[in-house]
Amino acid sequence: MLNQAQNDALNLWKIEKLLHNYGWPHPDSIGESGSETILLVLQHSHISIQRKYLPMVRKAVIDGKLSGKSWVFLEDRVSLANTGKQLYGTQVETNQNTGEYFISPIIDERNINIRRKKIGLESIETYASSWGINYKISY
Repeated sequence: MLNQAQNDALNLWKIEKLLHNYGWPHPDSIGESGSETILLVLQHSHISIQRKYLPMVRKAVIDGKLSGKSWVFLEDRVSLANTGKQLYGTQVETNQNTGEYFISPIIDERNINIRRKKIGLESIETYASSWGINYKISY
């Protein structure tokens, strides 16, 4: 029986082999949930893997092979790692002292809801409330 780390490594190996050999598959061939699964494996991989495949994920969105709503989670993870801030407000952290959730820092916070709306996401306030966060944009 594989432990979680071994299972994750095996899943990543399979995904990388698929992407290397065929590129991002069309949802007609693997289903929408298959496409989402590939993205989830990438999102939960090491940041070097996330950076490596982010351009392919962006292209998959442009080509209609992946939902923009899904892509932004990876975009935000990479942005946070690179700059300490995210673009779409998808990433939530936990305060180590209180256990409360908070939205990770956001680039150009004033325009967050404009960016979110363009790709079909609910407002940052609504998203935050689903985590039990009372979020207010600071102007």
